Amino acid sequence: MTMKQDDPNGFSRRKFLKRSAGLGAGAALSGLLPSLPARADTQTLNMWWWGEQELPGLQAFVDDSVKNYTAASVKTMLQDTAVVISQFQTAAAAGNAPDIKYLCNGIYHMESV
Repeated sequence: MTMKQDDPNGFSRRKFLKRSAGLGAGAALSGLLPSLPARADTQTLNMWWWGEQELPGLQAFVDDSVKNYTAASVKTMLQDTAVVISQFQTAAAAGNAPDIKYLCNGIYHMESV
């Protein structure tokens, strides 16, 4: 199956990416993903994310998800497109990576996964 930009059946890349982003962020914040053992005892989770630049409206989804997450407080940081990869890799190499990292733009992040 090839995914066209605009499919006559109403399925587009934009809809696919929007739904994937929503599912990924929701899973990360709802506890569906495994807990992070290195920081499981912290009460504040640091979440770095990127995507509002290409998916306007994602900020509102993140804000709403964080507001409704009750297991811990979540401190979010929207990253700029120019540093989304390098900032994470630098923090990870220093042993100071965030508790939650939302990577939504595919192949450029695979080495960091």
